[in-house]
Amino acid sequence: MGLLGDVVGCWNRFGFGRLKSKLRRLTDRQYLVILCVLVFLCSLYLCLIGAGIVVAFNHDFRGGKGTNTGEERTSTSTYIVQVGLGGYLVMISVLGISAARKVNIVWLIRYYWLSLVSIPLLFLFSVVVLDFKDLLSGWISHRWENKEFDFLRKYFCEKDADGYETWDTKCKAPISGGPLYQTTDQWCRTNYDNATDCAEIRAKAERAFVKMMGTFMNVNGIVGIVDMFFLLASLKLVERTLTLPVIMSSMLDAINWLLLLPVAFCILIGLIFNQHEKLEVNDAWLKNIFFVSGGSLFLLLSLGIFASREKLRGVLRFYLFVMSMLVCLLGFACGSSFILAWKIQEIYGISGQGRVGEVACESDLVGCCCCDQENLEDDELCPEWSREEIIHIIEADFKLAGLVASISCLFAIRATRACYILVHNLKDYKCVYI
Repeated sequence: MGLLGDVVGCWNRFGFGRLKSKLRRLTDRQYLVILCVLVFLCSLYLCLIGAGIVVAFNHDFRGGKGTNTGEERTSTSTYIVQVGLGGYLVMISVLGISAARKVNIVWLIRYYWLSLVSIPLLFLFSVVVLDFKDLLSGWISHRWENKEFDFLRKYFCEKDADGYETWDTKCKAPISGGPLYQTTDQWCRTNYDNATDCAEIRAKAERAFVKMMGTFMNVNGIVGIVDMFFLLASLKLVERTLTLPVIMSSMLDAINWLLLLPVAFCILIGLIFNQHEKLEVNDAWLKNIFFVSGGSLFLLLSLGIFASREKLRGVLRFYLFVMSMLVCLLGFACGSSFILAWKIQEIYGISGQGRVGEVACESDLVGCCCCDQENLEDDELCPEWSREEIIHIIEADFKLAGLVASISCLFAIRATRACYILVHNLKDYKCVYI
């Protein structure tokens, strides 16, 4: 114990003790600079990693030319979003550092509202990469033979029993044999002298890549969550630095502009659910809720900007009432979406491979064969996609809808609160308008 006590004592005296003393002497403005630097580092990681993956999937390293096909742009869309989000956060973190060092009130207010926009985006991104892993295996499996995966197959595909490379041969075995063969083994025997190891080679390589990507997505999600908490802490410091009345002076006007984000989200979810009509699913009422919510929020934000600038108490009361109704509507949409995601198999009841083939063709999923051919049985349509994969896709739609509804509801609550404070502050004023 004596030696251990001496070590702990030395650490407290020369290590943690000094650090704690220095941290106590820092001002809120200095803490804000530190937090903005941390946001910058996390955001730079997201931006650079996303950019690296986009380049890797869209560049032919053998010929030095970009592939850039429509299929490849679709497959890297998540990482394009990551690059955009990371780049946006890098810019606002630089703004926050400059504003805090120069004590520029205008810049600090801009940093505050721009950061408020990024927090729900970071939350949505982090939840998607952490929770939507059921889609990862299908996403990889149905693109495995594509040219964009060449450099990955070179790394993950093992040699066959004869010592030959398989990344461009057996490891590219099509799912279920593709359009010309009944099974993968039949494809393998026909093309490689009665070989039967194609499916095993491909499956082993896919499992290794899925495991690696799962770990990678976990790291990205954790970095996104940490980045979000740094931003939240920095916003609290901005409020302490500027004081709440200064921020509240522009709150209703700013929050109405921020409502453009949930408007876009709600319309996007409505369009996604519009595709469900082809799936013959009875969820049109939920699609209508998102369209109505998006349209109403757009009308209210226009009304709110005008009413707050002109100090029209009657219009603001109407705004307050309708926005409160939208909070309830979005809360209902959030709960309904998560319930539907939870009960997905019972509600959709996709039974048998035939039903799955029809759904996959109508959804225009990648890799489907035989969808344009006539007089085929249902079980001959898109045999590449399984029932479980289709259910995961529809379940992800409802989870995403629930997340969007919850974020939109929080924005609506913030707008309701801002309007209530403004109406309360105006109640003793008598305004004359010409």
